[in-house]
Amino acid sequence: MNKRFDEIYQTTNLKLEKMMDQFKKLQKHTKDFELIDLKLHGVSYYIYRNKLDEKYFDRYCEEEREMFDEFLDNNNMTIQPFRRTSSFYIRSNFNKYDLDLYDMKDDEDIFSTIGYGVANYVLSINDITDPMIALEYFEKTEDYDFSDEEDLNDFESTIEDELDEMEDSLREYAVLIREARKVYNYVKYVKDNQVELFKEFYNENIEEEVSDKIVMRVRTVSNFIKYKQDTCHKSEFYEYLEELRRVNDNLNIVLIWNYERDMSSIYEGYDVSVVLYDDYMEWGYNICQ
Repeated sequence: MNKRFDEIYQTTNLKLEKMMDQFKKLQKHTKDFELIDLKLHGVSYYIYRNKLDEKYFDRYCEEEREMFDEFLDNNNMTIQPFRRTSSFYIRSNFNKYDLDLYDMKDDEDIFSTIGYGVANYVLSINDITDPMIALEYFEKTEDYDFSDEEDLNDFESTIEDELDEMEDSLREYAVLIREARKVYNYVKYVKDNQVELFKEFYNENIEEEVSDKIVMRVRTVSNFIKYKQDTCHKSEFYEYLEELRRVNDNLNIVLIWNYERDMSSIYEGYDVSVVLYDDYMEWGYNICQ
């Protein structure tokens, strides 16, 4: 028996055994990787039950999808739609070895994917349990002469290259699993908390819409105030503000005026600061010029 060939054979099997063990440990983390979707049935039912405008459902779904796409980009992941359904698989944007997490879930050994097509010598060593038979096999099929030192060096270099390639592929497999897990956790969080997340979204949108309406009301009223401030006497302006407050009670707007300078002259029209507040929103709009 060639002693050096036997050492290469034994060393290869030891390294391969470790990689097999690592592969099986990683593979366990993919057992629950299935088709997923972003359907928000809970939100749809909440809107229906509370008789809310369906436009908020469309807006919320659009915003969630934008945030999901951004999350995918930040993690170098993408999705692959399943046929013509709303379900999808998780894929990586950077997959040097073209690994498929879903196809690999039931791989019996590392050679089904990790070593496929890149570890021919290592696969043969794994399949042939007797080193003497392995030596004869390589001398016969690969035209090696293991009594020649140069042939032994070439054989050992090829084995090391194949093992290195498998280790790189195994590392990529681990990264893919980690990144895919982030996506699954993200989707799970959104779906598990969809109603509460929608409530926050809805309240924020309602506040913005109310604020926009208030701004329009306030600007309309302020334009009249500015006009009166510039064209009438101080006493008349004061009476106008009182009247404006009275007729705008139904708008929930309170008018507050502050005298910042000497008010002895009723002809100075630019010494009044007017702030319009909405009681409900506790929000103000200052039109002081």
